[in-house]
Amino acid sequence: MRDIRDRLKSVTVVHSITSDRVRKYKAGRGEYETEDGWSSTSRAAVPIRLDRARRFTITVFVVSSVLIGGGGAVAATMNAGGIAVSLGEPANVTLTERAAGSRVSSGTANLTEADTKISGDTATERAGWEITNAGDVNGDGVSDVVIGAPGSDDGATNAGAVYVFYGPIEEDISLAQADAVFTGETAGDRAGVSIAAGDLDGDGYSDVVVGAPRNGDAGRDAGAVYVIRGGPSLGGVTSLADADAAVYGGSEGDRAGRAVGIAALDRTVAIVVGAPGYDGSGEATGAAYVVPDGELTSSASLDGMGSRWVGASAGDRAGQSIATAGDIADDGPAKILVGAPNHSATESEAGAAYVISDPVASTRSRLADAAGKVVGDQAGARVGFAVGDAGDVNGDGLSDLLIGAPYTDSSVPNAGAAYVISRSRATNGTVRVSNADVTLRGVDRNDHAGWSVAATGTDENDCDGSIVVGAPFADTGDRNAGSIYFVAAGESRTTVPLETARATVVGEDPGDLAGYDVSAAGDIDGDDTGDVFVGAPFHGTDESNAGATYAIQGRCRTGGVQPATPEAGATTTTTSTQPTETTTATTTTTTTRPQVTTTPTPTTETSTDSEPTERQSLRLTTECEFASLTNPNDVPIVVTVTTESGESAQRTIGPGQTRSVQAPPGTYTITAAHDGRAVPINGETSLTVTIETC
Repeated sequence: MRDIRDRLKSVTVVHSITSDRVRKYKAGRGEYETEDGWSSTSRAAVPIRLDRARRFTITVFVVSSVLIGGGGAVAATMNAGGIAVSLGEPANVTLTERAAGSRVSSGTANLTEADTKISGDTATERAGWEITNAGDVNGDGVSDVVIGAPGSDDGATNAGAVYVFYGPIEEDISLAQADAVFTGETAGDRAGVSIAAGDLDGDGYSDVVVGAPRNGDAGRDAGAVYVIRGGPSLGGVTSLADADAAVYGGSEGDRAGRAVGIAALDRTVAIVVGAPGYDGSGEATGAAYVVPDGELTSSASLDGMGSRWVGASAGDRAGQSIATAGDIADDGPAKILVGAPNHSATESEAGAAYVISDPVASTRSRLADAAGKVVGDQAGARVGFAVGDAGDVNGDGLSDLLIGAPYTDSSVPNAGAAYVISRSRATNGTVRVSNADVTLRGVDRNDHAGWSVAATGTDENDCDGSIVVGAPFADTGDRNAGSIYFVAAGESRTTVPLETARATVVGEDPGDLAGYDVSAAGDIDGDDTGDVFVGAPFHGTDESNAGATYAIQGRCRTGGVQPATPEAGATTTTTSTQPTETTTATTTTTTTRPQVTTTPTPTTETSTDSEPTERQSLRLTTECEFASLTNPNDVPIVVTVTTESGESAQRTIGPGQTRSVQAPPGTYTITAAHDGRAVPINGETSLTVTIETC
């Protein structure tokens, strides 16, 4: 097929453009795909020269035998954001309109096909933990991107950082190429766990809000939130200690900044700060603070600022997630959504999400008195783990609610779910998720669909928009690679199994956890369709857990994408709702987000030692909801993790390997053995570990 590529490279020219809907395609590159014989699965770059450079993808390519023999015609379909390109004679290419089909591609695609990739460049950086379309930060008229990397060591060990990229971004790049970098104040701050952006002060530049929930300036893990004012001179590397404004948690353990948002109120714009560790009426009741921009100073405590909305009961962890629902119908200020995933009013840790209609009506309020409440009705489902604005799904002029519950059991444990609930219902009392307008149901055991949620718009030009659901522990492409599902916003079914989503995109590699965050990217390519950012913070092509962010451009197009093929021999067995794990074949301790694991049959080991050998102690480290175990021995070690309720999961750690365990908050007992003999962990034969959420 080499002659075909060379012929295309030399003669492909676009002579006319019949629609301005491709006005911002600028990369000037494309690719074609063929099948066996006349068609094969090969894919190659094809430069497309236009009167102005733009980006296209050729999805169907048909070659006549005449061309292979040295001349003749080429027929192809080339997609460019709602535009079909007809290729006749190679030197005579035209653009014509085509009818809107499905947004993104139908079928299953791999993130290797994403339009743009921004890679982390340092081990354990975890870039893509959080991503947001920042609007126009530097005033050049183009939307910018902000990426959180809470594992970054740029400022200090695990201080975290956020990276600002000025748009448009038209090629694969790394965090090292960011236009501006803001590093955490002190070691362990985890800056970048949450980010938000918007024009707080009305100067025409988007401002950036950064959460660092482990900051200890006001007490251990009190947390901090920083505001960086946008402007044309923003650039370089700056410590968040020099941010334009900062607010700190009021007490030790508040973890202020675990979630942040920006809300447009009646006469001002405010930042919204989640502090799930806040002790209100009991321990870890949680709270959400609404602080108008005019109250922000260079450094202040959240206590006494703005309005504080306190969780309903002890252990609720209200403020774990934050979002705003836009004022589509001009019915007052934006509504603020506050997730309390451990709320237990109906069932233990069934979860809840609250809708605040008048955020600054009082300086001290209770979420129990909020305008509306959505509650889970299944124990442990954790409704409100993620919350978002669904857009106007039902056409009533109001932004509807999108709520994730990643620990929901459907036909299998922990498949996860997401729910769309109309705002007219959600702001009028209590709604159970079993009565949601639309239920998006996870596919497989331990997928944790609903870990992240987003929406891309619902207008005609956006192919009716998409609801986007992240399932970072899904094995559709490879073990723990993660999956992202695109469901039509106008979906007529009340229950949508995500295996029937109109498009699925899977992570590049095992353990990537793609879909850990998903975020509406706006229209970054100017084709009038909503685009999406996908975070895979445990991606490690170049460095273990460096992370990656992908941009997927929306396309109103028909035509399938071939399903991704897992590596040969890849299998998954999962039966427990408890700790999660993956293997990293390296002697460096890493913290990969694992798939929730199994209760398999215990591994039988046969020792070849002539005498019992004293084994070296396994090394255990814990951090937030992670526990990492390293086996320094030259033989495999069987590790057993037991929950407080007595459920257990057992896995083998190979010689020199590290396994990382992620689990719901709680206390776990960990033991290890080889050939029936106990192996110590941190010098102890049995170790009790407490897992907590950052």
